[in-house]
Amino acid sequence: MYADRRVSKILTYTIIALLFISIYTAPTHTSYRLDNKIEVYFLPTDAGKAIDRIVELIDNAKDYVYVAVYLFNLEEIGKALGRAFDRGVDVRIVSDSETLDENPPIKSLMKKGVPVRLDNRDHAIMHNKFIVIDDEIVITGSANFKDTEFFRNNNDLLIIHSRSLAINYRTEFLELYSGLYGRGKQTDVTTIKQDSIVIENYFSPEDPIVQRLTKLIKNASKTIYFAAFVFTDKDIADALVYAREKGVIVYGVIESYNVREGSDTYNIYEYLRDHGVAVKKDMNKYTMHLKLIIIDNETVITGSYNPTYSARTRNDENIVIIHSREIAQVYAKWFLDKIYPGVITLRIKVVDQNNNPLVGARITITNIDRGSTIIVETDSNGTYTNIFPDWKPGEKVRIYVTYGALMPASTLKVITLKNGLNPVNITIEYNPLIVALTIIVPVLVITIPPLFYKLVIAKKKRSKRE
Repeated sequence: MYADRRVSKILTYTIIALLFISIYTAPTHTSYRLDNKIEVYFLPTDAGKAIDRIVELIDNAKDYVYVAVYLFNLEEIGKALGRAFDRGVDVRIVSDSETLDENPPIKSLMKKGVPVRLDNRDHAIMHNKFIVIDDEIVITGSANFKDTEFFRNNNDLLIIHSRSLAINYRTEFLELYSGLYGRGKQTDVTTIKQDSIVIENYFSPEDPIVQRLTKLIKNASKTIYFAAFVFTDKDIADALVYAREKGVIVYGVIESYNVREGSDTYNIYEYLRDHGVAVKKDMNKYTMHLKLIIIDNETVITGSYNPTYSARTRNDENIVIIHSREIAQVYAKWFLDKIYPGVITLRIKVVDQNNNPLVGARITITNIDRGSTIIVETDSNGTYTNIFPDWKPGEKVRIYVTYGALMPASTLKVITLKNGLNPVNITIEYNPLIVALTIIVPVLVITIPPLFYKLVIAKKKRSKRE
């Protein structure tokens, strides 16, 4: 009996231990939902969760499910489309003829009777990756519906609950389904307001996507983070350089496979680096497939659109521009943690006691751990910003700021570096005595020499003449 109790205790403790281990090792998700209007999934971390959600939405479809996708081999989504078709939902698919052999679920659905239309053009592709459901839901982002896209590559996926946006995507889908590839009517309603969120929506090549992107980039005031699978569009590169030169922090990542000598992407990569943009090759051992721009932690631009000449002029593409601080901050944190980790940026803003920016303040920056020092000045906005790729989190930096030629005021600050942006706000405070001396000394410099001349030198000259 004692032995039985002992065995029972051991089993109980073992079960409890296994339960704790399972909880501890359970995969964490970074997905995010905003008021049941926008759902965000980051791949590959959220792959299983994203697939389950897509299947759930297709299984709940009542009227139609329209799919425009370049690559498609996820059987779970294919089976969900088959089930929807069997219960009478209007299921249709648009894809590209070049990738049909890589898309077994599409072939299976074609055999089942699901209508499928293929883009048979040369030198251009149907590159969209979206699903629109019942004039209510749009699923879009950078991910094809392929296993490697969900479980290996870096991608993002959005599920947006918006009738107006769904109508836009349904209209575009029906154009493609009718054979209007690489052309079509411009989008009628490009800006959609949904409570506190504003969403813009464009389709390429018919809508002026590059003009809109370059305007948003040039109007950035603080930060731009971008990630591109391939990047060849010089106009967008010029906009990023413009933003960097006016003091915006610009971090970028380009898929390493596409950054090779002799390629157009390599030329843009070198151009951006030569002009001070902190762009680097991705670190994913598989593929960084994003087409993403995050501006000022307020705006997110994503979709199927790579910044390339082909996307701009030939391929069928889509983007959404989401103006939401909440969504942008979720994206920015993920970008800095997973896509562009480990970079140190120092931004120093110098103001006076009335919060006026001080132009030309002299800043001495010393990395205490490395023993290195640089001396710089604030710009027309009273700021100095720079990227220090060799610095590491945890290192200490001494910042000494002086301002004023005569009797300069000064402030000393020591900070410990962290990943990402390190903002340092410094207020120059003048000692009343220093202010008084700053006023008195110039007065004395101006008045004493003439007075001395009048009282001493001129008097001596008169006495000699007498």
